[in-house]
Amino acid sequence: MAGSPSPRVFSAQLHFVALVTLLLVPIIAAAMFLAVRFSTTERERYTLDAMAVAERISASIDRKVLGYEEALAVFAAAALGTGGAVIPPSADAVRNAAAALSGTLIVKRADGSVLAASDGKAVPRGLTPSEQDAIASGEPAVSGLESADGGTPVVTVSVPLTDQPGSVGVISLSFSPKTLADILAAENLPEAWVGAIVDKNDLIVARSRQHERFLGAVATEDLRRNAVGERGAWKGTTKEGVAVLSAHVRSPVTGWRIATGVPMLAVEQPLRQSLFWITGVGLAGLSFSVLAAAMFGRRISRALTNLATAATAVGQATPLHKPAPTTIREINLIGDSIHHAAQELNKRAEARNRAENALATINGRLERVLNASPVGIVEFAPDRTITFANHAAGTILKLTRAELEGRKVDDKDWGIADINGRPIPPEDLPASRALRGETVFGYEFAISGPDGGEQTILSVNAIPVMDGDRLEGVLTAFTDVTKRLEVERHQRLLINELNHRVKNTLATVNSIAAQSLRSNVDTVVAREAFTGRIVALAQAHDVLTRERWEGADLRDIVTSAVEPHDGERFGITGVPVRLAPQTALSVAMALHELSTNAVKYGALSVQGGHVRISWVLVPAGPVKRLQFRWQEIGGPPVEEPARRGFGSRMIETGLSRELDGEVRILFEPDGVVCTIDAPLEDA
Repeated sequence: MAGSPSPRVFSAQLHFVALVTLLLVPIIAAAMFLAVRFSTTERERYTLDAMAVAERISASIDRKVLGYEEALAVFAAAALGTGGAVIPPSADAVRNAAAALSGTLIVKRADGSVLAASDGKAVPRGLTPSEQDAIASGEPAVSGLESADGGTPVVTVSVPLTDQPGSVGVISLSFSPKTLADILAAENLPEAWVGAIVDKNDLIVARSRQHERFLGAVATEDLRRNAVGERGAWKGTTKEGVAVLSAHVRSPVTGWRIATGVPMLAVEQPLRQSLFWITGVGLAGLSFSVLAAAMFGRRISRALTNLATAATAVGQATPLHKPAPTTIREINLIGDSIHHAAQELNKRAEARNRAENALATINGRLERVLNASPVGIVEFAPDRTITFANHAAGTILKLTRAELEGRKVDDKDWGIADINGRPIPPEDLPASRALRGETVFGYEFAISGPDGGEQTILSVNAIPVMDGDRLEGVLTAFTDVTKRLEVERHQRLLINELNHRVKNTLATVNSIAAQSLRSNVDTVVAREAFTGRIVALAQAHDVLTRERWEGADLRDIVTSAVEPHDGERFGITGVPVRLAPQTALSVAMALHELSTNAVKYGALSVQGGHVRISWVLVPAGPVKRLQFRWQEIGGPPVEEPARRGFGSRMIETGLSRELDGEVRILFEPDGVVCTIDAPLEDA
């Protein structure tokens, strides 16, 4: 065996420097960790503060809008007469209400005709989207940012005249986004913070900074991407390009998003300052300590070098001079001991060398024999601790000999169970039984390592090792029989799978034969139909065999089915879809019946006729649905048959049952259409 490479050696001086460095570096690292932790806490605090500010702004806006809605509801009640008739309000009443609410007030009937407007201007007939929503739902509706006459940006609150869907009219209040900007200003955001209100169309309705500049602009991409739930926080940028820590909440009244942003410069400033001071002070302290350690280490290194020289002389049996005294008491004691022991060591050296050589020879021979054995060999002490393990044992158990020695037979890191997965009590293990004086042969069980990964099946023999009547330990020998058991299980699986597939195939052939012969009096026609269907079944089997019967691609099934019928006359489009084996066989048989019918009576029976085949996957809750369509084009006129044949029945009834979906054959005048709508199982 080749010896392991010698480790690199360093001077005592360098070790002292390394020791000081190792002592200080964790302290500096801990300080940096605390600084980073502090920065993380600060960032979380800023996030909570930003979220709280956004919630306060949202609450203020909701109160404002709800106040508008309540005022408009009162006005609406006054405009509604007995029997549900609309009473046009007076111009003074409309102007006074609009002045009180600081906006423009318009009253309309459900047909869009204007009953009254506070500004006296002509208002075009018609309803805005928010007015339509209010009339349709019978509930107040709030628009996003809109343009009034003349292009002035406004926000509109619309209240129906009645609280039932399909109201007879609506009253709307349009007010300036400056009202919302004033709410943001009243929040007194900290310096450099920014707040914004974004409507459902991602347009900025109001902003705490540069409101006029960004009014009506599209919100930043990161806000549109991240502010999608009821609330949330993320790192993004403002419209000015400033990096900020952002938070948002969604107003339950308006559906708008209220976002606040804290400049990242303010968030990260504490971390930068802390790291600067920690790095500076740490480097200064480390430099001083390293210099001091190097100075003292040099003195100790020289003294140790002298001791090493003396020890070398002892080992070489050369005359030894007493090492020179130093200022280190312990080194002087070691030097004196070396000097006094030199003669005695020289006397014993020869005898010791002979004994060591003999022992090394025996140990080397024994180690070669044990390590060459393909059988794992482990020795246990009476306390169940492993005292020896050969190379094969480590290989089988996927541990080094050093990792094995010292472990116990019932170590909890090992997962031990019988070959059927049932846990084995520690007292029933072969080594435990052998420690009770029992000899165990051929005991098989499964074992997995600490990571709970792949299991290994072992066949174990265990015998007690006795010294007279006293138990010295247990010797176990074991082999890895995992592959053997896997081969046996695989053989059983193959036999069962073969039996299952043969039964299914024979049942399918029997059904095809019975239906083909029952549907045709003419034996020649029956033989041709039976042969065609068997060939289609065989082609589907070929596709599944190429895929090892783990499923098949729908395109491969379609291509294989239509290829015998001039495949260039088929237009095939569809996404990749994997079908389970039995589903693939059923679809292949259905395609054969459709192709045969098209060749005999349909689009493929005339020149220029063709077939279009397409399919898509449509999400439907936790599963996807396959929507498949066969459409014949350019064939002779089609009429509904008086009686459905075996092919039609197999497609509509058998395939529907197999797919647990809906299969329909439509005899359209322009050509036969077959549709499939079924849930898709994973292949």
